[in-house]
Amino acid sequence: MPDPVADPTPSTPAASGTPAPTPAVTPPATPPVAAAPPAPAAAPPADPNAKPPEAKPPEAKPPEPAKPVVPEKYDYSALKLPEGITLDTPLLAAVEPIFKELGLTQEGASKLVEAHAKALASAEVQREADFKTWMASQVAQNQAALKKEWGLAYEANLVISQKGMARYCSPAMKALLDETGLGNHPEFVKAFLQIGKSVTEDTPPPGGVPPSTKRDAASVLYGGSASTN
Repeated sequence: MPDPVADPTPSTPAASGTPAPTPAVTPPATPPVAAAPPAPAAAPPADPNAKPPEAKPPEAKPPEPAKPVVPEKYDYSALKLPEGITLDTPLLAAVEPIFKELGLTQEGASKLVEAHAKALASAEVQREADFKTWMASQVAQNQAALKKEWGLAYEANLVISQKGMARYCSPAMKALLDETGLGNHPEFVKAFLQIGKSVTEDTPPPGGVPPSTKRDAASVLYGGSASTN
């Protein structure tokens, strides 16, 4: 018979009571230690004769501005007001609480009142100028209306109207008529014409106007600046 095939697997030795030696473990490599920085150079020795630095004085704070003084009662006695303008006491009493609320000093309140007074004076001057312009326009219109109505009797009727006005109008009433412009209104002129006609002793003699009326009748009735053209 042929030889039996030999088992290629080596036979495992029988376990023994002594364990197998454990292979040695290699410890990890230690990283290289960085070199220490060089020590700083030693400071030079202090100069014994050197003066210590002078301390800076503290910076001075700017002075705080003075608070405005608001008076308990405003005084306007020193104000220089334009001619013809007087203080409006009720108006000042109404606005003074606002002055105090705004913190106005005596100087500030005085300037404000003076500015208001000057504005009033300027407005009054303009008002008077506008009134004179209007009066001149009214006189021209009234004269034109009477000339158209009376025709050739215009000058004679003005003389009679002036006499009626002089007989019954006091200087104060004449001034009032001039100031208001009513004295040159056609209805007033015609009313004084009727009054003048009733004054028989002042009727001019035949032949013309009496010598006492050399002054232009329209100038007497309407004022020296009126024109009869």
